[in-house]
Amino acid sequence: MAKIRMRAGREYTQTVRMDAESVKLDPKDAIDAAAAGAVIRCIGSGDYENINNIAVTAGTFSVIDPVSQGPVKVGTETITVLSDPSNNNKRHNLTDPAMVTNYIGTGMVIVETRSVDIMSAG
Repeated sequence: MAKIRMRAGREYTQTVRMDAESVKLDPKDAIDAAAAGAVIRCIGSGDYENINNIAVTAGTFSVIDPVSQGPVKVGTETITVLSDPSNNNKRHNLTDPAMVTNYIGTGMVIVETRSVDIMSAG
């Protein structure tokens, strides 16, 4: 009897091949740090189609002297601070909007919102 494997249908109609088995990103390099962040966002949102574009882009550019330039801003993150009235106003720092909604649903109150810069390691 022949072995039969069933697979779920796919939304995509073409296969994209990477130029290499793996792309090595150096978080101390501003371009690589930005590429790593973009890849993480793509994975989180399920946007796998764009990952190859990011890999090619990261390999196309380079920073002249990353050591002398120091850290470089690669993004911004919004932090929402919530207070828990039922627990001596214990504070919670959240970055995920969905979690903020969940915490508010349990009775917590927003006391502060601030933006912080995401810097490269260099």
